[in-house]
Amino acid sequence: MSIYKPSAGTSIDYAVREAIALSVGKEEPVEFIFNDVKLCVNEESDPAEIESIFHASMKMNSQAFNTPIRRQKEAERRRKMQADLDEFLPTLDSLDMTNKAEVLHWLCRFEELSGWTFVSYNRSHVLLKFVEAGYKPGEFCRKENETQEEWQEHAGAYGEFRWIVGQALEGISSMGCPHQMIHTFTERFMGKAT
Repeated sequence: MSIYKPSAGTSIDYAVREAIALSVGKEEPVEFIFNDVKLCVNEESDPAEIESIFHASMKMNSQAFNTPIRRQKEAERRRKMQADLDEFLPTLDSLDMTNKAEVLHWLCRFEELSGWTFVSYNRSHVLLKFVEAGYKPGEFCRKENETQEEWQEHAGAYGEFRWIVGQALEGISSMGCPHQMIHTFTERFMGKAT
């Protein structure tokens, strides 16, 4: 028996046709796993039948996974995450926008709480607070053809800090939350600042 390994992004219909073609060429059955479903074909396999077996297995797996208890736990988890975000947001009003460490740590915590499609908050309010404090989304980015070293030379620590905040605000503006890389950027910046 031969093994076929579908590439990432392959559709089930393409994977089935490829596995059958391999079976014809090797003159033996071919086994493959697609989305955690093990399938076996031979040169006489009907692609529509194999696809039907796959879809039936996926439906059974989904039903086994998507139980009422699991759905209830997921709903509770989502409610708690929304409540955590709702509880955290008012801390923005008392945030010392001149304290680099406080600003960066606030944005990092905000990323952890807001980076979920099922939570909601007033994006404009968050952005406005930072803009009122003088920050701008996307500020202090490198100029075209400017090297990292050239940028660092003229931006310095002040520019690097403003760039991190600007990137976070750009993420909030475009995606609803800072990019997860804010944690890495903050850690590096704080390491340099001490």
